[in-house]
Parts: sequence; structure tokens; C-alpha cells
Amino acid sequence: MLMLWRYFVNNEHKISVAVMVYVRCIVTIVGYAEVHKVLQN
Repeated sequence: MLMLWRYFVNNEHKISVAVMVYVRCIVTIVGYAEVHKVLQN
């Protein structure tokens, strides 16, 4: 458990960047789907 925590602290910057990219991808996909739905109607 302590090793896992140390790993997380050491890679906090990488993890936060990965989370930001992941969230941005989800927002882009959801936004695109909403626009596509509006355009179809």
C-alpha cells in the first residue's frame, strides 16, 4: 500500500495530465454527439 502511494506521488503529474486528457476526450465526444443529434433533427 505504501509503495502504491509512493508511486502515485512520484507520478502525480503524469496521472493528472492523463486525467485531463481523458476528461477532455469525453467532453469532446459528448459534445460532438450532442451536435450530431441536433443536426439530424
